Amino acid sequence: MTLLAWLKLICILLICIMAVFMACYIILMRQAKRLRVVREDFTADGGEGTVFVHISDLHVERLLISWKNICNTIREERPAFVLLTGDLCSTLQQTGRVLSFVDLLASRAGCPIYITFGNHDNGLFAERPDLKKEYIRRLEALSAYVKILDNEAIRDGSLLIGGIEDYQLRGLQCPHRRGTQKAGPHPETEAETEKRIRAMVSGWQQEAAAGNLKFLLASHNPDILLYLNGIHPDLAVCGHTHGGQIWMPFHLEFIALRHDKLPRKGIFYGRHCFNGIPLYITSGLGCSVVPLRFRSCGEIAVLKI
Repeated sequence: MTLLAWLKLICILLICIMAVFMACYIILMRQAKRLRVVREDFTADGGEGTVFVHISDLHVERLLISWKNICNTIREERPAFVLLTGDLCSTLQQTGRVLSFVDLLASRAGCPIYITFGNHDNGLFAERPDLKKEYIRRLEALSAYVKILDNEAIRDGSLLIGGIEDYQLRGLQCPHRRGTQKAGPHPETEAETEKRIRAMVSGWQQEAAAGNLKFLLASHNPDILLYLNGIHPDLAVCGHTHGGQIWMPFHLEFIALRHDKLPRKGIFYGRHCFNGIPLYITSGLGCSVVPLRFRSCGEIAVLKI
């Protein structure tokens, strides 16, 4: 073959590669724009219970799903409340957009909105806890419906809802993770973290039992359940994993890119029971790192307890 023929062949191959790349990009972006509604019944016999909406992982800077679509879909479900389990945004510059989204959600949903923070949220305020307090104040000032559950429990009808901080970015030495993430001058040891979380959740469980209430536990990262041996909420709801976001065979997305423990056991999306605790992990709404998804679209989980 002549040099000109080789150059033509190389150009054709490059064009084919670019076409395949663009096709894959379009497919993955379309999946990131999809919104589905998933329903799960956690009542003992499918009888009476409280229906609520669980959403997570907004990542407003990489949320390709229409805000109005999300809020209108939630309104149509007429839930008793909405539970948002963290990762609202990843930069301080995006907190204004978070406020706008929560304001829209509160006006459309017409029900209480309980929010716990995730690792991205707490990471914003690792060195400035005063900013976090102001952020919470501004969120709760949007509407009487909005309540931040930052290591706090609240009663709603026949439920006691406990919200735990995401343990990864509070200066805690995390189980099953490589290294310790700094979030202050005196980070907790793993033993101190476990003791504190167990005491808090155990107290909520006792409070729920004393009031004959169902105990609903909300936290961003499902690995929090590793601390709860012997403690059994009626339901735990989490996010964080994005359902894998971009699927890889053999859970390689969790083995190679993440160090969370439960996803490596295959517990990264949907309905599970871990150590006797009913668990639901949502795939979330937004995207992390890149605004793309594959075999994991955004969702609104409608749960009954």
